[in-house]
Amino acid sequence: MTTPSAVARAGPLPLAPLELAAAVPVGLQARPSRRPAGGEHPRAALEAVLLPHVRAGRLHVSFSGGRDSSLLLAVAAHLARREGADAPVPVTLRVEGSAVADEDDWQRLVLGHLGLRERVVLPVGDELDVVGPVALRLARAGGLAFPPNSHLHVPLLEAAAGGTLLTGAGGDEVLTSSATRAARVVARALRPGWRDVAVVGAGVLAPPLVRRRMRRLVPLRPWLSPEGQAAYARATVREWARPHDGWSRELRRFEASRYVAALRAGSRSLEAVGGAALVHPLLAPRFLDALAGAGGRTGHGGRTAGMRLLAGDLLPEAVLGRTTKGEFGDATWRGASRRHRLDPAVLAAVADDPGLRPLVDVARLRGHWAAERPHFGTALLLQAAVLAVS
Repeated sequence: MTTPSAVARAGPLPLAPLELAAAVPVGLQARPSRRPAGGEHPRAALEAVLLPHVRAGRLHVSFSGGRDSSLLLAVAAHLARREGADAPVPVTLRVEGSAVADEDDWQRLVLGHLGLRERVVLPVGDELDVVGPVALRLARAGGLAFPPNSHLHVPLLEAAAGGTLLTGAGGDEVLTSSATRAARVVARALRPGWRDVAVVGAGVLAPPLVRRRMRRLVPLRPWLSPEGQAAYARATVREWARPHDGWSRELRRFEASRYVAALRAGSRSLEAVGGAALVHPLLAPRFLDALAGAGGRTGHGGRTAGMRLLAGDLLPEAVLGRTTKGEFGDATWRGASRRHRLDPAVLAAVADDPGLRPLVDVARLRGHWAAERPHFGTALLLQAAVLAVS
């Protein structure tokens, strides 16, 4: 029998035991880009990224009704009208029996504002469980993919077969990020106080001290052992920009991260299974160059400011400034996972894995998996363990 760690190593982007245990790739995959920040307006850069796909036709947009998907749908629809091309087709998952995934009101608001009538709505139930038939088919075809809900794209890609599907992957990071207070002080965007002098000075003169303090900000993974949580915290902050380095540098580090590399590697597996091209425009180098140039050291002012910068003329103000988002966890923790996560053989696969043994507190993991709605961060472990014993 293979081990969960071996399953993770065989994925589209091989994952280390710590990354499997914490459910997130950490550190850098490559050196941060030294490309100069572009002088192009981010909206113009986004249009340039989307234009070939609009002109090619058979363009679909993964559309939840949230801000990222609404942004891409709005810009693609604007370009289609300008170019005389077919309008993009929004494709939406409708999770049966889930109130928290119900985004119908937001979807109607966006579609009505954009004047789009054609759309594809896919009702889904237990088949999209985190270890259900779709997730396991994807993993067996191309290896364990990150994030563990990547398989949600499979029915969307199948609906777009022969064409292209756009997603808003990366939007939470590149549109939400803004510089730290220390970076804004260095850029003279804020008047410094005495504490700012101490923070900036520590960032310049004592980066190890700064990293130790930053470890406290790393999200707690309660199923990890103390050793595992400490290792996760160290790995997470090791490659972070220092507090005074500024937003554009942070953006470059994100672009070079293993997190982004895993998303891109998993996309190739998804394309092979789903039968359509999968494109993440918000992670395109040209768009990131323009965003880095527009944000500079201090950033663009947060998520709502970023939305207004990119689609202030295309979307309703309620969507631009929205502070909520849909939650699709109900599609992933149902059906098959309830059976598998209580299977002693699955838990034993984690406990007996030499790579995971020092990192995971198996008793705590058992408690999470016994819950009605486990922490989503345990989903990757569950997938790897199920694949290891099956």
